[in-house]
Amino acid sequence: MTPATPASRCFVEVPSGTRQRIEALIENLIDLCDQLDGDADLEDGADEEPEPP
Repeated sequence: MTPATPASRCFVEVPSGTRQRIEALIENLIDLCDQLDGDADLEDGADEEPEPP
């Protein structure tokens, strides 16, 4: 396999608004994961646990 060189790069045109749609999809997927697993920002960070002896 030949490594990529500047001459071998290709560009793909994407429709307008594609990035915004991808960002919205990612946000929705993160929200879904939070619903399934609980929001990691709300989980106990063990801040209130006593120090081990």
